[in-house]
Amino acid sequence: MVTPLTVAKITEAPGRLPWLGHGLPLLRKPLELFSSLHSRGDIVELRLGRVKAFVLTHPSLIDQLLRESHGALVKGLGYSETGALLGSGLIAVDGPYHRQQRGLLNPLFTRPATEHHIPVFASVATEATNAWQPGQVLDFNSEMKRVATMAMTRSLCSLSLTRPEMDDLHKALPVIFKGTVRIGAFPWLLKLPLPSTRRYLAAIRKVRDTVNSHVTTRKRDDDEHHDMLSHLLGLRNADGGETLTAEQILDEVVTAVVAGTESPGGALAWVFHHLAHDARAEQQVIDEVDAVVGDQPVSASHLPRLVYTQRVMTEVLRMYSPWVFTRRSTCPVTFQGIDFPADTEFIFSPYGVHHDARFHHEPFVFDPDRWLPDRAKDLPHGAYIPFSTGHYRCIGGSITLTHAIVTIATVISRWQLRHLDDVPVRMVASGAVHPHRLLMVAHPRAGRLTGQQLDGSAGKDTHGTDSHVIQGGARADSRHESS
Repeated sequence: MVTPLTVAKITEAPGRLPWLGHGLPLLRKPLELFSSLHSRGDIVELRLGRVKAFVLTHPSLIDQLLRESHGALVKGLGYSETGALLGSGLIAVDGPYHRQQRGLLNPLFTRPATEHHIPVFASVATEATNAWQPGQVLDFNSEMKRVATMAMTRSLCSLSLTRPEMDDLHKALPVIFKGTVRIGAFPWLLKLPLPSTRRYLAAIRKVRDTVNSHVTTRKRDDDEHHDMLSHLLGLRNADGGETLTAEQILDEVVTAVVAGTESPGGALAWVFHHLAHDARAEQQVIDEVDAVVGDQPVSASHLPRLVYTQRVMTEVLRMYSPWVFTRRSTCPVTFQGIDFPADTEFIFSPYGVHHDARFHHEPFVFDPDRWLPDRAKDLPHGAYIPFSTGHYRCIGGSITLTHAIVTIATVISRWQLRHLDDVPVRMVASGAVHPHRLLMVAHPRAGRLTGQQLDGSAGKDTHGTDSHVIQGGARADSRHESS
């Protein structure tokens, strides 16, 4: 039974410290913080230094804020800090410029445009899995982030990052995300010459310089490409001049690379983590992929029939979604008879709502069947928001899901993944929630690999070290681990 909205008063989160407010719990254990606040009430006050913010824990309030009051909102705490990385990219901006940029980018994320990228997604996944060897140990979080990076950069921008460049990117992004949260909570940290601040700024420079070098090369490329970068480079205003500056184009490409790497790669890693210790779910995915896709590359015609696989991905996005979004009011707004003045900071947590037992039965349990139509039909608006909702809903949600299903089907058609050991997987609250390290062993499915793969040199992991062949699947329970 869905719990109704019962706002009577605003309560305060526990653990407030002098001067720092709730900043330390936010930095140290954000997942525990946001998954527990619903027990304090539907609107909970947080103090971040001198800033007062209000966490909306009930889906009805989140939906009202994002849908009904979107005209009175801009992006809030933390978003201005993303400007150092994303500049004027779509994620970092709001207001009229956001509407303009979203209008320019929307044609790239329609269903036909997304389906156009499916052969690239399938090719990248096949290329990656062809390189695996039987018994090879993989850090599956790193591997799936690498696959996501290749897929998004090749499909959206026709960029081919080298392996060292991708490794540098994957090292830089967690530093940037952590720094953004820290500086969003305590903006004055950016003014101090701390080692953490220097690492944060150096990581931003690394990402922008890497992407810029490829964008510059593409500008000299005479080949015809049907991708986001070509679209942006070809935009012209009414006078025939370029609509976007070189810096604005770079900002949008950096945004696409960042958005298409950390969260999608982490989500894919979680999929195989759960399938490895849920034999029933894994077998249902195997049976479905074998029946629908068989030995063929995944195509657009297959996706509508991969129904259970889509439920698996939906469940993973529920369990490991972004953990915080913020909005700031530009004028007074009212919720349930409570008046909030202009410049009020609002916070909502998809992770928190998705782990609220009032709306999701046994929220820490992996259960793809909770998304069967009969079970999901009464879920209220705002109770499932992995890509946010309303005016600032993630423009790339559809392409992210499409890439994920293609990758899952490609991997499952050839390989089974098993945990290397029984060490609990530590969850990291970065852009979304990803595993810190997820060591898995690749086992070929009978008759699914080529002779060349089977004859390859097994026993080497992605770093060239000796791997171990482990039979069976160790259980890695990550429900209560966070950092």
